[in-house]
Amino acid sequence: MTAFPMEVLDSSKRQGHVKITDVPENPPPDSEKGIQTTSPNRDLKSKLLNAVERYWLFEFFGWTLALGCLVGTIALLAVHNGREAPTWTLHVGRGRYRKTFGLTINTIISVFATAFNSGLLIPVAASISQLKWIWFQKGRRPLAHFQKFESASRGPLGSLILLWTLRCRRLACLGAVIVIAALGTGFSFQALVVYPLQPVQVDVARIQRTNLDWGSNSLSEYSAHLLLNLPALTPTSPYSAQPTDRAGRFLATSLSNDMVGAIYSGIYQYTELSQMKNVSCPTGNCTWLETYTSMAVCSACHDVTASLKKSCGTALVPGQDDGVHPASNVSLPYCNYTLPNGLNVSGVPAVNYSSIDISSNTGNSIHFDADTALSVLSIIQTTWGPAVDGKGDATAASDIMGIADKQAFECGVYYCVQKFNTSVSRGTLSERVVDMYTTGRYDSATGVYALEPPASWTNHSNADSANLYQSNNLGLIRDFFSTQWLGQVLEYGTPPENKPTTSVALFMWALFFEQNPFQQFTQMFASLAKSMSDTIRSYSYTTDAIPAGLGAVYQDKPHVQVRWGWVALPAALLGLALILLVGTMAATARDKTLLWKGNSLAAFSHPLTSDARAVVTDVHSPREVLRIAEQMDVKWEKTDRGFRLVQ
Repeated sequence: MTAFPMEVLDSSKRQGHVKITDVPENPPPDSEKGIQTTSPNRDLKSKLLNAVERYWLFEFFGWTLALGCLVGTIALLAVHNGREAPTWTLHVGRGRYRKTFGLTINTIISVFATAFNSGLLIPVAASISQLKWIWFQKGRRPLAHFQKFESASRGPLGSLILLWTLRCRRLACLGAVIVIAALGTGFSFQALVVYPLQPVQVDVARIQRTNLDWGSNSLSEYSAHLLLNLPALTPTSPYSAQPTDRAGRFLATSLSNDMVGAIYSGIYQYTELSQMKNVSCPTGNCTWLETYTSMAVCSACHDVTASLKKSCGTALVPGQDDGVHPASNVSLPYCNYTLPNGLNVSGVPAVNYSSIDISSNTGNSIHFDADTALSVLSIIQTTWGPAVDGKGDATAASDIMGIADKQAFECGVYYCVQKFNTSVSRGTLSERVVDMYTTGRYDSATGVYALEPPASWTNHSNADSANLYQSNNLGLIRDFFSTQWLGQVLEYGTPPENKPTTSVALFMWALFFEQNPFQQFTQMFASLAKSMSDTIRSYSYTTDAIPAGLGAVYQDKPHVQVRWGWVALPAALLGLALILLVGTMAATARDKTLLWKGNSLAAFSHPLTSDARAVVTDVHSPREVLRIAEQMDVKWEKTDRGFRLVQ
């Protein structure tokens, strides 16, 4: 038989709970009762557990865990903000079972977010559960509220129901809000960081430059020392050695094929500037942080129409037979036009119907130095029209033509030293000239043309020969252009043998039909100079005097960018959780409510009173029980049998 000793019931009234024990029907005599002793370790453990329960230490531990996760996340992101996204490796197991896992910032943030959520909900769930007992202790409430508080402490759906039930006017509603908002903490943690691509230097970029123009032929070691006082040059292209005389000077040979090709390419494909090919930029994105210099070819064009010298006279020209009147000689005025270098066009009708005349004579150039220019192109373009008004004339003089309009250009190419600011973006080279000089001298004894920097010129290299730029290719280039800048194009008739209609002349004649011919010639010579410069720089000599221009190779890599605004949600929830916890502790102390929190055994210690249990005894459907609980108001209060839910 089971009995409840009176001293146990009295104790339950005093302590607020019921202790149920089984009492045997025939208890043993006192002499047979054993003496119970309490271990000191058990007492210490009991005191620790009581302290954890009484001072809410476990709940504070959960809140501290959440705080630590948030602080850890902030510290991690603060350290790596603006830096390249790190990757760590984690090794698990040994030997053949060893596995390697990659860890990223997102992996660690995910761990922090999960631990934060778990730690945050520990004090929140305990507070909601404890507020349930305070809620029923302070007044009569529907029994169904008991279930709603329990559901709210377990998930967001129950929290929504509790918010609706309490109309957001109780402290427990704060806990419900935290539970619902905690659904967004994972997203908030992940949204803290994004990974924009930013360039990172991964290698050294190189671009070819030169301070020598020797064509594509090799230098003999003796000639290099004699002419330039430089270390021996080692060609990387398999060209045969250029012949030298006994003094070690180079003998003139024909212009190299690659330079010839560069010249033709620059002339006939002038709308597309050549791209420097000797560039080492593996990723297609490189920057040269410092400027560098190289020997190059520069160009310029000038409108010299005003420099044309006009000489006029009168000439007898045959009239034209119109089938009605007999032809007769007609005396007509004419004018010839001549440039200072000797290029001229005749304006005598019926003798020369020249449309353009070109010449490569560098002597007496208006704008270029005859000693230093690689080539000078002079061109005169004329437009023919009626020379006289033949109205009333017995001969058809109106059909005799003369020069109605004219224009003249002078364009040239010459050696120069250029300073570049360079970058490569998405595989496209951008080489911008930021400075240049052209001062130089030609040594006829050695055949070497040397460029000398002005006093204001600066160079990043302190090497003895860093500013030494020389060439023996001047004569070869001049000889080549002297055979190219020739010819004329006639509007009528056949050109003389000494001035044939060349392909170059025809090409330049066509340029005058373009819009703004002077701009077309300027663009063509810029293309010619660029093509020749790239060829000079592509001669693969390597010397200690002028190595390749060095830059930085960049590759786009993900970097950590922190969006600190997203830390507001977890920080706010952490603060609200602390307010909820402290508020619940204060309410519990004020109302002297027992600390049951979310303990499921509390329902056994403080059940419904017998009359209330009788109402739900015969109900077996959960929905029916809920309906009855909505209609039954109870209060948690102390009775002679301890605390009960009294109807």
